[in-house]
Amino acid sequence: MKKREVSPQKVLICCGGGIDSSALIYYYIERKYIVRAIHFDYGHSAYREEKKALDAISRYYQIEAFHKKISPSISNVLNKSGELLGRNALFLLSALNNLENNSGLISIGIHSGTAFYDCSPSFVEHMQLLFDGYCGGTVLLDIPFLTYNKSDVIMWSREKGVPLKITYSCQKGNKSPCGKCSSCTERKKYGL
Repeated sequence: MKKREVSPQKVLICCGGGIDSSALIYYYIERKYIVRAIHFDYGHSAYREEKKALDAISRYYQIEAFHKKISPSISNVLNKSGELLGRNALFLLSALNNLENNSGLISIGIHSGTAFYDCSPSFVEHMQLLFDGYCGGTVLLDIPFLTYNKSDVIMWSREKGVPLKITYSCQKGNKSPCGKCSSCTERKKYGL
């Protein structure tokens, strides 16, 4: 494998307007990166509210955020909660195609404590191998919260003053969160 020659001063973050991606935005701002956020519309019901939340977060932190439509087959949803098979891989590969000069960091707010393959260390390793194959070592997948669980991410965010109240995490996509989906019950658990 070719030695990685990554331009570390820029990062493109896959964002959904929720807690994890908002924490990532601050994580990189604190480290003096030039931060850009990308949000994907893949036909899911929460897109509109996620977009509003990310736009508010990007204004708060004064970063560039842009929105892209991608068209996977929504018939591939795994369950009624809207989980799409290969969703994080789809986001990361789509982010790669929107990275300036095919060089820099790409990040996504995955963390431990879930049963999903695309939130695991092996997934990150496999995606980095793909990036190395496509870009010859000029793109690095950086996942700072990979060993954190959700509680750790929220505690870190609170310590750093991340504006968690303006984030959005409802799988139903209602203007007012449903209060019943797993994302809503998780937010309630942490008083959000």
